[in-house]
Parts: sequence; C-alpha cells; structure tokens
Amino acid sequence: MRIRSRHVVSGTGLAALLAVGCAAPEDAVPGAAAARVAVAPTPGSFARVDRVVVADDGLPSFVRGDLGRIDPRAQDVPAALGGVIPNIAAAFRMRAEDLIAYDVSRDELGMTHVRYQQHKQGLRVVGGDLVVHLDADGLVSAVTSTARDGIDLDPIPTVDLDRAIATASAATAGGAVTVHGSDLVYLFASSGGAPYLAWEIELVGTREVVYDRVYVDARSGAVVDRHPDVFPIKNREVFDAQGRSPPFLSSPGPRLATEGSPPATDVTARAAYDNTGITYDCYKMKYNRDSYDNAGAKLTSVVHAVFQSQQGSTPNNAAWIGQFGPGMMVYGDGDGNLMGPLARALDVTAHELTHAVTSSTARLAYQNESGAMNEAMSDIMASVCEAWSEGAINLQTWQVGEDVFTPAAPGDAMRYMYSPTLDSNLYPPELGGSRDFYADRYLGSQDNGGVHLNSGIANLAFYLLSEGGLHPRQRVTFRVNGIGIEKAGAIFQRALTQGYFTSNTNFAQARTATEEAARNLYGAAEVTAVSTAWAAVGVGQPPVANDTTPPTVAITSPADGASVTAGFAVDVTATDDQGVLRVELAVDGALVGTDNSPPYQFTTAADLAAGQHTLTATAYDAANQATATTTVTIPGPGVECVPACGDGETCTDGVCVPGNPADGDETGGCLGCSTGGPDSASALALGAVGLLLARRRRRA
Repeated sequence: MRIRSRHVVSGTGLAALLAVGCAAPEDAVPGAAAARVAVAPTPGSFARVDRVVVADDGLPSFVRGDLGRIDPRAQDVPAALGGVIPNIAAAFRMRAEDLIAYDVSRDELGMTHVRYQQHKQGLRVVGGDLVVHLDADGLVSAVTSTARDGIDLDPIPTVDLDRAIATASAATAGGAVTVHGSDLVYLFASSGGAPYLAWEIELVGTREVVYDRVYVDARSGAVVDRHPDVFPIKNREVFDAQGRSPPFLSSPGPRLATEGSPPATDVTARAAYDNTGITYDCYKMKYNRDSYDNAGAKLTSVVHAVFQSQQGSTPNNAAWIGQFGPGMMVYGDGDGNLMGPLARALDVTAHELTHAVTSSTARLAYQNESGAMNEAMSDIMASVCEAWSEGAINLQTWQVGEDVFTPAAPGDAMRYMYSPTLDSNLYPPELGGSRDFYADRYLGSQDNGGVHLNSGIANLAFYLLSEGGLHPRQRVTFRVNGIGIEKAGAIFQRALTQGYFTSNTNFAQARTATEEAARNLYGAAEVTAVSTAWAAVGVGQPPVANDTTPPTVAITSPADGASVTAGFAVDVTATDDQGVLRVELAVDGALVGTDNSPPYQFTTAADLAAGQHTLTATAYDAANQATATTTVTIPGPGVECVPACGDGETCTDGVCVPGNPADGDETGGCLGCSTGGPDSASALALGAVGLLLARRRRRA
C-alpha cells in the first residue's frame, strides 16, 4: 500500500490514536473507500507513545514508544511477542493471527527486528509488511508498517487463472514469456495504495532478461501492478557467456575463475572478480554483512554477455538476476561508443549487488516511489563502497558509471548524485531526465513509474546529508550541514536492512525510516540533519525552526599570537544544545581536517611555511554554524622573535605569569615575532611591549 505520510505527532498523550482495536471494524466500507475512513480515537493500550507518523487513511505507518515488553533472554522471539502483537495489530485495524512472522534478525546495536507478512482470509497481502523493533532489554520500541486492514473484497475471483495468465503474458516482453508460478493474493498497489483481489503471475522471459510479478485484478481482468525483479551487481566465481544472452538455464558458459583462483588472462573477467570482492569486503567490513543475503551466498559473475530486448540485442547493460538458478551478476562488454565493458566499473558492481541486498531485506517493489528508493539505495551504496575502496571522496564518488560511460568522452556519467538533472540530455525530451525535487517528480508510466528518473531525489538527499550545501538549483533557500559519508551511509544502510524500509516504502516513509535509523545510531543533531536533507529535496518541511542557536566553538591550543613549529597540533572545543555534527579546521582558508566527535584534535602540515598563519575552526550543528579564529607564527628565515614576558615572569600555556623562567621556557604564545627588514627591530620591540601590556591587563 502506498501510504503518504500526512503529519507527525509526538507525545505520550497520543497513545489513544493508536488503540483502534476498540473501534468497530470498517469492513463494511467497500474497496478503496475503506482506506479513507478516519480512525476514531479511543483509550490507549500502549504504556507510552513518543512519536506517531500518520498516513492519509488515518492509520499510523510508524510508531515509537513503550509498545510492550518481552523477556530479553527469549530464544523464540515471535512466540515471546505473542502477548504484544494483539495490541500492535489492533493499531492497524488487524487481527494478530493475520500477521505471520517470517524473519528475525539481530543487529550490531543489540536490537532485534521481527518481520511479519500480512494475510487476510487465508491469502497473502502483497505490500502488507510490518516490522517490530525491539531494544536489547526486550522493550518493543518501534513498529514500521504498510500492513493495515479495511479491505472488504470477496476472496472468490471472477476472472479465472488462465485468463489472468494470458493477460499478463500479452502485457510482458511482447508475449515471449513462460509462467514460473501463480498465486491468488490481496494487493496494495504500489501506485496509490488501492486494495485489490489479484492474481500474481510470475513470468520469465524467453528472449530477453525478464522476471516480473504481474498482478491482474481478479474481478476486472486488468493489469493493476507490476513488480520487476531483475535489476539492470566471498564466494566468487566468474563465467564466460561467450556472447550469449541470459537466462542461462543450464550453464552460463565456461568457468573462468573460482574463489582464490582469479582469471589468468581475461582483463574484463578479472575486473568482475576484483570488483565483486571489493563490494563484498565493503559490506563485510563496514556493516558486518556476509554477502547479499548475510549468509555467505556465492557471488557469481558472468561476463561477455549480450542482452535481448524488443529493440534487439545490446552489450550496453549489466544486471543482477536472482531468479535463474543461483543469483548472478551479468555484464555486457559495451559497444565501445556508449559503454565500455561494464564489469570494469566498481560502482556498477556495487550498484547491482545492492539490488540483491534489497531483495534479501526490504524487498522494495521495483515500481513507482518504492522502485525509485530501490534504485537510489543501489547508487547510494555504490558511492559508499567506492569512497571506502579509494580512501577518499572526490567528484567521481558522486557520479554513477563514469568509468565505463562514453569511453571517448571523459568527465561524464550515467547519473550525477550531486546534481541529478545533469543527465537530462540522455533521455527523450518527454521524459526530461532525472528529478531532484519531489514536487517535480515524474508521474508517468514509463521507466516502471520513474524508478530511475525519480531516484535522483533520494540521491541528492544523501549527497547533501553527506557533503552539506545548498540544493543545486536553489529550490529551497536553506543549507544542509553535512555529517559525512560514513555516518550517512550507515544510516541509509540500517534503514534498508533492519526493517525500517518495507516493500512499498515511499519517499515520505523513507524520511521517517532514516530519521529513526539516525536516532538509533547517533543523536539529535544527526536526526535533524537527515530531516533537513530530505526537506531540501522537497520531502517534508525543514526542522530548522526548532534549532536557532548556533554552536559555541573555541581554539584552546595553540593560543592566539603563539609562536609554533610546523606540524603543530590544534585542539578545539565545541558544544551545542542539540549536538555538534562536526568541527572543521582551516589554515589560511584551506581546509586541513574534519573531526566528527570530541575531543576535536587536528595536526597541521609538517611543511607549513614560516610566517604568520590564521587558524579557523568551524563547528556545525544540523542547522547552524559558528567559527573561531587564532593567529600563529612559525619562525624561520627572516623572522625574528624576542621574549614577550618581563623580568620575574614565565610563559605558561601562552600567558605570562609570575615566576622565574627556566632556560628555554620562553615559548609559544609569549614570543613577539616580526619579519626581518630595515625597521624590524623597532617594530618588534614595540610589538613585544604591546603584547606584554595586553597580557598584564588581562591578568588584572
């Protein structure tokens, strides 16, 4: 069900909004109208509710608070939740027995996430997903849901299966398909959320790479939704397709490599082997994820393939195909004009392999807004893994496919996360290129409802969250203060894999999900930054009004006016009422370092030139920034220094204090320095006297 968040409410007094189980069910309201029935507030059944995100149908899509408790030592978590689930189900107008647990996972924070599939009248509800989130102490702290009742549809179809298969087949790949499976289901359509009784027909292409779940209305016989499941990616193997096209129902071709035995001579096959390994290592080392299924699944690559479509065959493609035997990453070699060999681009491999991660976790339907989030997550994690592999962030980090796209034209890419509309020349005029603002999103039927075109909205939100800055086309006037790609990637990865994204998650729900993931991992400042980044691309309003107080920041060492040695250390303090995101240090206006957590410490360059330098520390919260400056001098050729403290004084921490100085004690901050020249001696003397008087006045 496509649930657009209507408003967000917080506070314990809102528990009554959730306890809808006491109200009479609305099953008498037919069809889609049932989804619009308002929920009458009734006495609360949860101990505490801190936040509720309410959808257009009056039911929540996200709840956080004290929603129940279980024994944290319970071995069978779904069974232990048996006493809690009735209250949770009632909040979504469901019966507890209609929620079937199918997956339990525990994350690195000690939280447990239990995924439920909704059923009704014995039928699976496609798009009806509910995830219960438990803290380490057994507290049910949150629920994410696109499951809800209000469906009043007779479970007896009036369109038979054969007619549904014929309709679905004729509407897919020119009819060149075979039936892989079928089922009668309830469906919340990915576009608009209307409920249907539908036939789910799984179709596999016979001439081109197709694996679609097509949904045919079991009453009208019309196609009402489509969920493609081929996404045009350390146990590796590489095969040679020898110019053949998937599906490879028996063998992809000769095996060129296995784990530990990389390809000997085939450069493209070696690239596939290496890039798959880098992507595996990225997920494992950063997020402790063991392959795409988190269970060590084999990573199979097939190179030198071509792809069939109704327009003919092309080598200009790559795809993760999870339906034909073991999942496999299939690469074309490119035509040398539009594309080079796609296996040679790390971000192509990471992008496609992330589709496999998504299929194993959130199962984001590859259609409309959920499909755009599916695509964006692949671009996002590709950028994260590329930055991790290279150990640095540059412009290419935020480009997609730049290594293989138009080999003869350097500098361009397939997509641009930092400014998505730059790819508009790649699309027909009627499509207009990628979107970067929610109000401008593509609403047509092409591109599976805009899965690539609208992915730019989430891509830009992630870029701004990582790097900070303004919307590239100034669609809003406020600035996003970035938190760095490390934190941003962890937030989005957690939202994807730990049950905050579900199959029909739209952009508004993705904002809620990433806010919650940021709250789990970090603190209020990061949550505010996530909210601001989404608001910058038109998804909700900015939280800036809630934070008008800038941070406080000071350079504590070296002291202002100090004489220092090149390579000196800099210590900074920074505080903020809602949390400091990061502190940056610049020397003479050039950024030299960023520190994301206290104590904020930096080391300057060992080859910094002699002379006077200005240090600028900038502290950021999610909505504001503040700076502090200090001037220091590095003595060297042409620079003279004299003690600034008087007789009977010594220099301590950059301040003249009473005491007898030891030999060599007259250092840092208490020296007066001047560039040598005709008047240097007199100027230096005056400077030293002035500094001495200033020090004494401050002590008075």
